[in-house]
Amino acid sequence: MLIDRIRVWTICPCLLLAQSIMAQNVPFDSPRWTFQAQDHQQLEHLGRQALRLEGGMAWIEDLDIQDGEIAFDIAFGPERGFSGGIWRMRDRDNFEEFYLRPHQSGNPDANQYTPIFNGNPGWQLYHGEGYGSPVEYRFNEWMPVRIRFTGTRAEIFIDSDEPVVRVRELKHGPGAGKVGIMSSYAPAYFSNFRVAEGRFEFSAKTEPQPTSLDDHVRQWMVSDPFSWSRLDEKITLDSEDLAHRSWQLLTAEEKGITNLSRVARFRSGNDTVFARATFHSSEARKARLRFGYSDNIKLYANGKLIYEGSNSYGSRDYRYLGTIGLFDSVLIELEPGTNEIVMAVQELFGGWGVLAQWATGTPVQAVAGQTFRKNQSARIELAAAIEARVSQRAGEDGFSGSVLVSRGGATLLDQNYGVKDAMPVQLSPAYWIASNAKQFAGAAIALLESEGKIDIDAPINRYLESVPSDKRSITVRHLLTHSSGLGQNYAAEGIADREAAVRAILNTNLVANPGDEYHYSNDGFSLLAIIAERVAGQSYESWLRSRLLEPIGMTGTGLWGHEEKVTIAPLQNPESVEKQSDSIYSNGRSVHNWGYHGATGIYSTTQDLERWASVLIRASGNPQHPLANVVAPGRLIREDNTNRVIYYGYGIGVVMRDGQLEMVSHIGDDDWLGHNSVVAAYADGDIIVVLSNAGYLEDGTPWAAAITRDIRGILRDPGQHTSR
Repeated sequence: MLIDRIRVWTICPCLLLAQSIMAQNVPFDSPRWTFQAQDHQQLEHLGRQALRLEGGMAWIEDLDIQDGEIAFDIAFGPERGFSGGIWRMRDRDNFEEFYLRPHQSGNPDANQYTPIFNGNPGWQLYHGEGYGSPVEYRFNEWMPVRIRFTGTRAEIFIDSDEPVVRVRELKHGPGAGKVGIMSSYAPAYFSNFRVAEGRFEFSAKTEPQPTSLDDHVRQWMVSDPFSWSRLDEKITLDSEDLAHRSWQLLTAEEKGITNLSRVARFRSGNDTVFARATFHSSEARKARLRFGYSDNIKLYANGKLIYEGSNSYGSRDYRYLGTIGLFDSVLIELEPGTNEIVMAVQELFGGWGVLAQWATGTPVQAVAGQTFRKNQSARIELAAAIEARVSQRAGEDGFSGSVLVSRGGATLLDQNYGVKDAMPVQLSPAYWIASNAKQFAGAAIALLESEGKIDIDAPINRYLESVPSDKRSITVRHLLTHSSGLGQNYAAEGIADREAAVRAILNTNLVANPGDEYHYSNDGFSLLAIIAERVAGQSYESWLRSRLLEPIGMTGTGLWGHEEKVTIAPLQNPESVEKQSDSIYSNGRSVHNWGYHGATGIYSTTQDLERWASVLIRASGNPQHPLANVVAPGRLIREDNTNRVIYYGYGIGVVMRDGQLEMVSHIGDDDWLGHNSVVAAYADGDIIVVLSNAGYLEDGTPWAAAITRDIRGILRDPGQHTSR
């Protein structure tokens, strides 16, 4: 290892003091480097050994420092590119970054400091003094770069003895992390990389400058991400649009900008969040709100859309950068009492943020976040009790799976657990949800019913051909509520041809007269999927995806025979899997067959199913909702002595107490796969989703049911469980 000594000059009231910090020279051919790039090559360039880096980054794997300096020499041409250094890298998606823009040499944006939060850079939010400066570059020559960082500040030197950029607030704050380099678009060449650990005393010019945030919106409640398309033609928001989202309190930074990437991960299909703030006005008045955003926005005041616009790169002019500022304003009619501003903000690239300021002297009082803070302590304790119990189950009892719990739209727990028989649960895996698939078949019928395409009280021979005489009195409603008289024969398993599957099911013997008794029947739900496919005029899989799953944002959900692009949690019973017919499961993949459509055969994730459960709860309180009948009391199953009455709706259990909805839920259990699941949504706002690949407890209880029971007990009475 080569050691250099860096001279560091520090300011004191009376004189300049010099201190020495030992610097490590880390050659790029050292095994200490980790590369994540499209291309990286060790070669000779401009008379010295160098690294050519393109489309990625590299970092020193075995070194974490909080305060210090990285230094390197860099060379590039005038082509469009972005290359520089990274530090305080906590993981691959969160670090500080500074890069040079060769194609902007000499311009105010010749370089850029930006934090990376959740993989998303924020250059559109951070611009001007403290984030970049005009520097003339020497092309195809070696230029020295030094980045010094201590506490919340940094000084950056480019081919100079004086800092060219003084960063007064490092957005990630103090904290140790890895150091390295990065380059994107055009390749760059690096050599002579050095790193030193130690604190620097910066000059007064790098001290934070006092910033007035008078009249700025300083706190926002920020939702979990969803698809921008969900707001198409949405000119009003109501409480249901907000009630079942997860929320986090986010405070504005030094200049009033709120970086939404701090709490939200940008992904295709999940590119939008709500930023929500509440204010009190003593009387009705008109008030002007100035605001900025990145990249697209719909602004709602007290539920009404009052502004829609784009501030994305190139949106207002072909040279427009899309940087954020107080460039737009609206006049808002405030009501006496509480008023709510909701900004739906879509990210495209380059920064995800909001900025808002009331006109000077506007007499409003911010109340955003107060209720959240008031309840935050209790919520944290509740979440800790749940997590402790599930962790105990995973650590001591053998549970493995994924668990999501939310209350009133706020996520209490969203975590994967455990290793079962050396089978790790992958990050955000999908699970086969078995009979929880029935509610999606029921929803398909409900949507077609709402469109007037299906009459659920019509006999099935209206939609199916060659129905035997003993089954012609079966109605669609009978199939939905397990009262058709069909038994649990699994008659369509392994049959890929639709009409052959119909014949196989209808050739079985009835176990009761249609409409007389409740008999659980997978065969009945296979027929429902077939009816939906015939009426819709397209495959059940494609119709379900386009009409139900995608509009809800269930991008991690799909059907048996179609899991090509998803990670399925490991199967618990490989021996049972091997015994399955190749017409059901072959070469580690599911095979399309009608026994696994409608009744079972859907994979999903906890996040997707929580979204689905939220939709069902909203539908339960709105008779006009197209899915309202899914969760309406259908076939009576049983009553108990606590005034609870249990019905079967359209593929899901519906529990009423004293005439009011208490919960909707279902359990799914694929015994030969070892996967089981529970989706439970409660009228009081609690949602529990448990997906497991651990099979059963010793008493035969599916793990998903046991964990759900534990969690519901804690939600009902936290005090009895916090000590566990």
